[in-house]
Amino acid sequence: MNEQNRSFIFLYPQEEIFDYELEKGAILYEGRSKIRRALKKAFLPRIERAETEAEKEAIQQEARNQLKRLFRPFYSKKLNACIDERYRKKGYAINYALLDDCAVSDIIALTPRDRVIYVGMVQMENTLIRSQIILLINYFR
Repeated sequence: MNEQNRSFIFLYPQEEIFDYELEKGAILYEGRSKIRRALKKAFLPRIERAETEAEKEAIQQEARNQLKRLFRPFYSKKLNACIDERYRKKGYAINYALLDDCAVSDIIALTPRDRVIYVGMVQMENTLIRSQIILLINYFR
């Protein structure tokens, strides 16, 4: 294959997809002791003072969201460096495939040469098709 025709396609670089990655990655990132200490100092006393399980869960969710916010720039920097090293520097054209009603997440550092391609399906259709596939898989088990 001619090197000028090489392309990389990144499927669905939209916020809903990255949200899952950020939540799971942030748990590993939390292992960094400085962040762990800061979060414990900020949230543990509040959790201990909480009077109900619902209040504790709300504070824990707030802590998880804060951890995701702290992890986001780290994740963005690493992901964009990976795209640059593996693909841009090797001459690949970079393409981002999106559902028609979605936008590229700001985690992605788009360059003028990158292309955004819409796949001809909106998020609701995609979600419906995925849920139908899951139902079929479960039916035939």
